[in-house]
Amino acid sequence: MTIKDVRARIQKIKDKKHDYEVAHILEDELRRDVLREIAKGTRKSRALAGEVLKSRHIKFARACA
Repeated sequence: MTIKDVRARIQKIKDKKHDYEVAHILEDELRRDVLREIAKGTRKSRALAGEVLKSRHIKFARACA
């Protein structure tokens, strides 16, 4: 996973923010995938973590059923 991959997935979340359920699922999946990369001990862990945290600035309802 690259920073470019994370940015592309964040854009998908932005594109789906009108459908908050889909946006929330996409955000959860992105965070899960980045955590897996970090767990591998990749050199880019810090950069990936910083990039994925930017998704929290996207405005949509985050609700769990």
